[in-house]
Amino acid sequence: MDGIVTRMFVLTIALSVIPKPTNAKIINIPDSGKADSRLAGQNLADPYRHVIYNFSPIPGGGWDFNYGFGNSSAAFQWQVDVAVIANDTAKAGHNHSDPPPKLFYYPNWPDRNTVARLDGTTIRSPQLVQDQRFHVHMAPVAYATDLTVRGSFAKFHEGITLKPTLTDYLHIKTPGIAPMPADDRLYKLAGATRAHPENHYASTTTITALMNLAEEWRNAHPSAPLLEIGNISLPWGGAFDVKGDWKADNMHHAYGIAADIGKTGFSSSERAALIKLMCGSGFYVYSRPEGGVEQFHVVHRDEFRTLKQLDWPVKLPVKAEGAVNCCAAKAGSPAWQKCAAAE
Repeated sequence: MDGIVTRMFVLTIALSVIPKPTNAKIINIPDSGKADSRLAGQNLADPYRHVIYNFSPIPGGGWDFNYGFGNSSAAFQWQVDVAVIANDTAKAGHNHSDPPPKLFYYPNWPDRNTVARLDGTTIRSPQLVQDQRFHVHMAPVAYATDLTVRGSFAKFHEGITLKPTLTDYLHIKTPGIAPMPADDRLYKLAGATRAHPENHYASTTTITALMNLAEEWRNAHPSAPLLEIGNISLPWGGAFDVKGDWKADNMHHAYGIAADIGKTGFSSSERAALIKLMCGSGFYVYSRPEGGVEQFHVVHRDEFRTLKQLDWPVKLPVKAEGAVNCCAAKAGSPAWQKCAAAE
């Protein structure tokens, strides 16, 4: 809590988020209700009644709200109502007709056996005294979205009731991803749908690696089809529900480090050469069905390892998903035959 001075009658709220685990942000509201101006990044709509703060947790991670007051010799009681008042997925690249899945929290955290709905309802704390805290642990949200969470307080002290509020804007998104540029000379971008009109967002390193791969393929096999690069990530990342039904069974396309490359149109010898090139270009390469079509699923090796070290919830495709590791498959084996086959 460097640079933050604890004051008497100070209202605090802590939020733990990823990318790095347990990264607590503190907001202080002194007696007057005016926010501490020394906290960088605050945007005050009404400095005496209302505080606004912005956070950017990544998709797939849960986070904590801890409501309470700083140390005080005075005796007072308080209560807080917590509610999600907006869930805007359009900013994240979802163009769905159906509303997003409901949000949940664990009312008896760290007990995971009871999960309760938060979206559209209000969580009310018990009436607490000055040194008690109210803890809300949100369940992980896999899809990217903009959430607005409001804490409305009532503080009872010497016959006076103060009612400060605090609004957190949670931009649940994968940081550092950008659109892959179109280049009809080297590759084709494919897979855009009405539900996901923008589906080729990736980290800078992944974009560069894919473009280099396409150029090497074009130079080495000028008569072969161009690489068809399908879904990478949505504009804000997060779970990629290919069918537009919010039912994403994995997070492989959530963080801008994985892409689908079409297998059709190539001869078996060209597919064999392409596998060798992809594996030698810094990618994990799998053959797996995506939307009912067998494709190459490539994951940038170094980017994956970096995110793994940061404790992001990244995973490689597994056999239970119908995936075959093409870089590890031996020539002539059933695994290799599936990798080299078009379907």
